Amino acid sequence: MQAALGTIYETDRKRVLRRSDLMAKTAVLQLAGRAQVHALREGLDRVLRATVKDPLERELLCAVFGSTLEVSVERWRKERARRPLGTIVREAFRVVARLG
Repeated sequence: MQAALGTIYETDRKRVLRRSDLMAKTAVLQLAGRAQVHALREGLDRVLRATVKDPLERELLCAVFGSTLEVSVERWRKERARRPLGTIVREAFRVVARLG
C-alpha cells in the first residue's frame, strides 16, 4: 500500500497536491474524500474477515488504518510534499504502534 501510494503521490505530485488543496477548501469534496476512506475501510474489513474474527477488533483495525492514512496525506499536503508520502505513512504507523 505504501509503495503504491508513494508512487502515485510522487509521480504526479503537483497535480495531487493541487487536488488535495482543493479538497481541503471545498466541503463537498471533503465529504467525497471521507466516503473514499469509508470505502477503503469496508474493503479492508472484507479482506480481514478471514483472519480477524472479532468484529470489534476488525472494525477498529480498519478505522485506525483509514485514519492514519488520512492524517498522513493531510500532513503531506500541509508540508507541501517536501517529504515522500511513504515516509510520512511509516512515521505515522510507528506512532500508532507506540500507542499500544
